Amino acid sequence: MAFYPLERLINLKDGYRQTFVVNHKELMLVQVAGERFVFQASCPHKHWPLMAGKIVGKTIECAKHGAQFSMETGLIATDDCSVDCGGLLVWPVVYEGTQIGINVPAGE
Repeated sequence: MAFYPLERLINLKDGYRQTFVVNHKELMLVQVAGERFVFQASCPHKHWPLMAGKIVGKTIECAKHGAQFSMETGLIATDDCSVDCGGLLVWPVVYEGTQIGINVPAGE
């Protein structure tokens, strides 16, 4: 596994959200109430960008379809999702020195 840095810790604050491309995958880094999450940056239903999604607690809602996902687990957080969304891919947050990032398997 290799550390892939996403952002310097000094730049993070509550309300932070930014997208990054790592190995052809678009990821989103979010900080809410001091907690940081990294997950795929688009709704798995029709790949609508989650950057404009509403965040409540530890969930993010797709602005296009209304599907809500846990930013911790990626699981659908609502029982009444009218579309077959599947779940979000999530990555564990990794800290190295003054940076936050993810671990990427060797060779990816």
